Amino acid sequence: MSILDHLGQRHNTNKASVWNGKPQVIDGHLHRYLPFYQSFFAPLRDEEITFLEIGVERGCSLMMWRDYFQRGKIVGMDCALMSQFTDRIVIENGDQCKPEDLDRIAAKHGPFDVILDDAGHVTEAQIFCYDYMIPHVKPGGFYVLEDIMDRKVTDHLCKIASNLVLTQIARIESIAFSYGTTVTKIRK
Repeated sequence: MSILDHLGQRHNTNKASVWNGKPQVIDGHLHRYLPFYQSFFAPLRDEEITFLEIGVERGCSLMMWRDYFQRGKIVGMDCALMSQFTDRIVIENGDQCKPEDLDRIAAKHGPFDVILDDAGHVTEAQIFCYDYMIPHVKPGGFYVLEDIMDRKVTDHLCKIASNLVLTQIARIESIAFSYGTTVTKIRK
C-alpha cells in the first residue's frame, strides 16, 4: 500500500482504496487514485509547496494532503461555506466556474505547485477550470483532474496530448491518464 493511500484511509477520504471501511471497487478493480498520484507527488513531499484542492466536501482529503506534504500549505476551495481548518489548511469559498473566484484565490495563494480539481464533476466546469487555472501552476507542478465522467473531457485532454506529440506546447510537459483521472505536468 502506498503511503498516500494509507493516509487517505486514515482520514477516511473517498480517494483511498478503502472508504468507510469498505474497499472502493470500480468495474471490478480497486480504486487506484492515490498510488497513481504518489508516483508524481513523491518528489514534492518534503518541499514547501502550495496545494489547491477545488471541491473539498467534508475536508477529509485536506487532512490527508496536510499529512503527506508535511511542509506544505494546503488550500481548499468549495462553493459550500465551511468552517476554517488550522495547521496549514486554509478554506476559501468559491465556485470553479466563476473567474472572479478563481482570480481571487490565485492572487491570494498562488501560484500553486499542485491544483487538484475534485469539484462539480460537470464536463463544462472541468474543462473551463482546467483551461483557466493551468496558468496558475508553477513550472514543474501538476494539475490533477479527478472523477472524469464524460468523453468530452478526455477528448479535450487528448487533443492537448496529441499536440504534445506533434509539437512542443510551451507550458505542458506531459499528460498521464489513469482510470477516471489525469495528471498534467507543467514544464520546468
